[in-house]
Amino acid sequence: MMVGPVSYVPEADLGYDRIRRDLAAAEPLRLDGPYRLAHLPLVAPVHPDAIAAQAGTDYDRGRYATARRSLVVPIPADRLEASPAFRALDHEVRQSRLAGKVAWTTMQARRSQLHATLANGIGPGPAADAVAALMRRLGPIRYRLGGPLIGERNLGRIYLPLYPEMRGGANPLRLVQELAGVKPTGLYLVGYYSLADHLDAAETATLAAILASHGRATVLEGRIERLWLMETHDDLALDSRVVAEFP
Repeated sequence: MMVGPVSYVPEADLGYDRIRRDLAAAEPLRLDGPYRLAHLPLVAPVHPDAIAAQAGTDYDRGRYATARRSLVVPIPADRLEASPAFRALDHEVRQSRLAGKVAWTTMQARRSQLHATLANGIGPGPAADAVAALMRRLGPIRYRLGGPLIGERNLGRIYLPLYPEMRGGANPLRLVQELAGVKPTGLYLVGYYSLADHLDAAETATLAAILASHGRATVLEGRIERLWLMETHDDLALDSRVVAEFP
């Protein structure tokens, strides 16, 4: 339970409005190349538009031979699913004409791995030690998860944006990214729904209505007690493990 008032990093200081895609025209939504490469082979492996390989990489049907490591904010699925605001959103998605295009089985498989990525390519070492020291100094960081958005890239992923609390007039997750040695993004996206196919115009209109109805809501408030260093062989973290926790 949250105690006392909290000031979250404002929208103007983050990047969500910059990437938020407008679906108001209700044209058919086509899964884009990045999604068809990294995600579609995992959620719909026999889909004719899934991209099975990429020349010059160790990528094969949604998976990488060499594990990738990322610093992430873990999100507790049980708390999210208990939130009345999230349950209202999820009920609407499940009852909509969009439901048949959502990869529900994949979503269930990754419940324990829900997260927002802060930094890719970080491993044990001085940067990780600095992040751990900062997290010990800051203590738990409060946050809110906003309602769903779809961005300009990875069309097929529906995200929940994370808004951290302000600390001393600063964004603490920006400090984490700087210590991790990556460029601050202003984007802390929790990938939740994944589409298993393109959407027709009517289905896109349904998605647009859901985004308009729930997109400015708060679906969860919580605390970042720790960060994970996650190792995974795929971009949905289906084949993943936590190799370290900070602090």
